[in-house]
Amino acid sequence: MALDATAKLSNIKKSIYSYFGDLLAAQGLTVDDEGLMQNLSSSDEWIQMTLLNVEGGEPAGQADSSRFGLWRRGLLNFNIFIKLATLPPTGATTTYRATDIRDIILGQGELGTDITLKDYSSTGAPAVDVIRIMAINTDRRIPNNQGFYQYNLTLQLLWLEKV
Repeated sequence: MALDATAKLSNIKKSIYSYFGDLLAAQGLTVDDEGLMQNLSSSDEWIQMTLLNVEGGEPAGQADSSRFGLWRRGLLNFNIFIKLATLPPTGATTTYRATDIRDIILGQGELGTDITLKDYSSTGAPAVDVIRIMAINTDRRIPNNQGFYQYNLTLQLLWLEKV
């Protein structure tokens, strides 16, 4: 039996990464999905976005006329990197830049936001359900590390998997 579109982790990731990637790129920000970009050395700042800890399977009852549902949860982790060389007194970036980027992310994905879950294995990637942003799990500065000022923001996501 084939997996339903809502059960395919690739659809979950692509839907989330496309949603945030497109919105953040429109703000002029560089987004690195799961740390796959190999050369960001020329960038003064970027956001690394990774879906972590997909878990759950809590019964949700009847999902549609022929299938049951399971509630799945995941953590969407954003690591914000700012090169220390760009911070004052030598650089043009303010010490609040990481917080500004954090606010941009939350402006695009505030609590209760529904992200369209698409079926990328079908022609035209039709919408099949939604992924909801439920909570902020982590919201903190990370101590200076290897020449970067870092900030970490983690959002809890919830979606219905049809089985």
